[in-house]
Amino acid sequence: MRRYIYIIICVAATVLAASCSEEEMDLSGMSVAQKNLIGRAVDFNVSVADNFVTRATSYTSDDTGVFNQNDRMRVYRNYMGDDGSWEAQEVYRTYYLHHRYVAGSINLGMDWLPEEGRQGYDDIDGDGTYEKFVQADKDSLTWENGKTLRFRAWSRSNYHNTLCGGSKSYYYPDFCIAEWVNASGPTVGIPLVLNHQGCRIVFKVLQGGNQIQRVELCADINPDGTTRPDAWRDYKYIDNSDSTLSDNSSTEAGKTDEQAQAECASVSAVYKRMCMPAGVNINNRTLRAITTAGWDGLSDNDVRTLEEQDDAIFVNYRTRTPEYIATDVRRPFFSGINGGLYMISIPYDMSNASTHGHLLVLPPCTRFRVYMYDVNNGDENNTTGYEGKYHIFSLGDIVERDSVGRVIKDENGKPVQSFPDGLKLTPGASYTFRVGYRYKSLYVVVDKNLSWIMSDEESSNGSDEAVERPESTAKDYQWWKTAIKSAITDATENAADYKPVFHINNEKEFLEFINLVNGTAATQTTELYRLVKTYKETIVGGQVVRVPDTYGWSRTNSQYNPVWVEEEEAEKEGFIFYDHYYPANADMAAHSERDYLRGPFPFYDENLRLNFSVVLDTDLDLKDWMIESVGNAADNPFMGNFDGGGHTIKNVYVREECLFGYMNGAAPNGASITNLRIESTHNTALLREGVNPIYLVGISLHAPSTGNSMACSLSMSAGVKGTSYVVGCLHVGNAGGALVGTASDVCMYGCMQAAGGITGGALVGTDVKGTLRPQIKLSDQKASQKTAALKPSFLNFMCNYYDKTLSPSANAIGSTADDYSLLEYVRGSTTDILCAKNDYLAHNVPMYMLLQRSDYKNYYGLAPWHAMNYAIWWYNTNRGSRHPCTMHYESEPLSYKHRYPTLTQGTLTAAEVDDWNPLEQPN
Repeated sequence: MRRYIYIIICVAATVLAASCSEEEMDLSGMSVAQKNLIGRAVDFNVSVADNFVTRATSYTSDDTGVFNQNDRMRVYRNYMGDDGSWEAQEVYRTYYLHHRYVAGSINLGMDWLPEEGRQGYDDIDGDGTYEKFVQADKDSLTWENGKTLRFRAWSRSNYHNTLCGGSKSYYYPDFCIAEWVNASGPTVGIPLVLNHQGCRIVFKVLQGGNQIQRVELCADINPDGTTRPDAWRDYKYIDNSDSTLSDNSSTEAGKTDEQAQAECASVSAVYKRMCMPAGVNINNRTLRAITTAGWDGLSDNDVRTLEEQDDAIFVNYRTRTPEYIATDVRRPFFSGINGGLYMISIPYDMSNASTHGHLLVLPPCTRFRVYMYDVNNGDENNTTGYEGKYHIFSLGDIVERDSVGRVIKDENGKPVQSFPDGLKLTPGASYTFRVGYRYKSLYVVVDKNLSWIMSDEESSNGSDEAVERPESTAKDYQWWKTAIKSAITDATENAADYKPVFHINNEKEFLEFINLVNGTAATQTTELYRLVKTYKETIVGGQVVRVPDTYGWSRTNSQYNPVWVEEEEAEKEGFIFYDHYYPANADMAAHSERDYLRGPFPFYDENLRLNFSVVLDTDLDLKDWMIESVGNAADNPFMGNFDGGGHTIKNVYVREECLFGYMNGAAPNGASITNLRIESTHNTALLREGVNPIYLVGISLHAPSTGNSMACSLSMSAGVKGTSYVVGCLHVGNAGGALVGTASDVCMYGCMQAAGGITGGALVGTDVKGTLRPQIKLSDQKASQKTAALKPSFLNFMCNYYDKTLSPSANAIGSTADDYSLLEYVRGSTTDILCAKNDYLAHNVPMYMLLQRSDYKNYYGLAPWHAMNYAIWWYNTNRGSRHPCTMHYESEPLSYKHRYPTLTQGTLTAAEVDDWNPLEQPN
């Protein structure tokens, strides 16, 4: 369960010099409660979305990534103009978190307060001139009118209060950003969710009695830009694993000078691109660096007000050459705080080179120097403060250990490395190393890829890379064979009882599923004949008759000259055997016969006109293996029902980019893909082409797509009647086209397209039969029409959404300009949050009022995930009994960190969606 820390900002009510008089305020349509908020301070619900959580919980009081005393936060406010666009001016205030320590722990229940003497920005005099000013102790953002507005913020952590009470050597640059949150007029609270932007490397002691004095990254450049000409020697000798605790000793066997110099150069090349965070560029939501000269010129007190220093000392993203970044920008350094050493870096390339924005990776050979405190003044070098001998270790030599410290080994007996591919700097990620003495050696363990999110991000640890794509033989496919055999047992002589359900429980079985549909499961599919092998005598009508007793397989189709072969031998040749069910007919009762695959298995029985069900029983990781589409040719389509069971298939990499190639819903019930989540970094779509009734229900696709994300085409064969359904489908990622490219006889309910790069239709590219036209045109809804008379019926296109910010040139359907009723579909012109009146914002604002003020561009009559859930429920109740959606959409109740709703297992009831009917809303 994700942890949240909620801090309510309850700033004393302070009326600023109003920029508009009460007579100028737009108070129409506002409730009494909203009017009472005018002139009062804005209340913010502030949370850290991604708290730092370790596998070991011994360090959770101060460095968990949550708020600390004297943390700073700057909140920005921006109004919407009458034309629906945002005004250029953004006012802001600077706040700080004020509380006292209690037994060394952090009390998160106190208030954020406007910080006296800090910088604000506003039209203080009301003369239309916006300028910076010095805040008073009770200065704050207030509700000034009923306009539509939005808020955003950034914060900087002040870990353990060391910065304010110490020097800039304790600088802890943990910057977070909260993206835009919209509001329509005064409301009770605004949620601001802050997300970490830097990447953190932490050194802590492994056990009591050890203290770390300092840590250095082994590179030929220091954090302040000075050089270390002999740094390559740190790479020449064996790491510190010997009993003498010596390092860089000429007695140690190691690398040649050339090898050591090459390794040091590879690490230095990355370190020269790493920049110390020094602020936030709020306009493009990137971190700012600082020049070495600028940093050196700051006093300790200047660092407390770093964001107010001269802009000339800062370096913004993509404004400087790689050479400038390497020579003139301050590198991140390890700051000693509370017994640990912390370094936070901007994780991406800051330069204006073609590599800008690329995440930086410290190579596996990267080495660190660790100095321990001299606790007894007894080291042989007689150094004060720290042991004279430093200790070195490299990323590539850190191995995985179990809960009791034993080294984990792979199937070949080799230790599993923690960082076989190096340490990838990722925004919001944190890597913790614990070091200490153990049996006269320096002992290092790593809390690998610990991040500020609750679920630790697992990086490759060597074992994943060793997992090869599983291959199957003819003796495999047992999940498929067993399902058929069990269904035959259940059916006996009643064909209606023959309903095999195929369960997939691992990646190998899913690959076998693809092979079965595509006809590539068996390598031998012909020239083997089922012949009578033995006969027996029986009495029929008083006469003795010879009837078949046993059957066998022959290489010749001759009962008189068979060449017998056993199944086991034939399986070695590539034949796949199974039990084939035959329904009763005029000549024979229902029965089963031993058979072998003779081509594709479409999961459809033509004699019974029955679609078979395939159920996914677990999450799958396809590990970026290149696979074929399910039904990779029009001649061998998938014709069954694939139920994902609410599970996820991740790391999908399909040769033709579509997980399912061709589908055919020839049977009366149609074919379907339901209740499935797909995640991939490769271009991935759900379906290439569906013919006849196709049901795409409850699908979440998080992946880029070069074309249409859910289906390129949904059509009907000549003479076939039926309707395809696309219900509860969400796509997040870039796309080259709509959710559905070409649609014929289709209904779409509760879907969302959150993709950039679309220039035509975002939801449907081409509506072949024109059945998705608006029932009631938005242009016909006048401001004076306040009744429900113009509300549409729940027909074939309802509660569908797309993100207008990501694809500003798109329309809902095709190239026709949007003119749909807000109850049928709504476009969103705000990327950050797709939220609405019935959640928390535009309270009691009727639709005609929204239309009059152009607010419909940002606010909907119903939160999208609520409307989508209602559409799913309506489909399940009225259309989806054969292909139900067993999932629903959720959004975090306070945190809108995830911009779009999440598809979650569980069917909602009528009572749960009663208030979410878009046709029955007060607006």
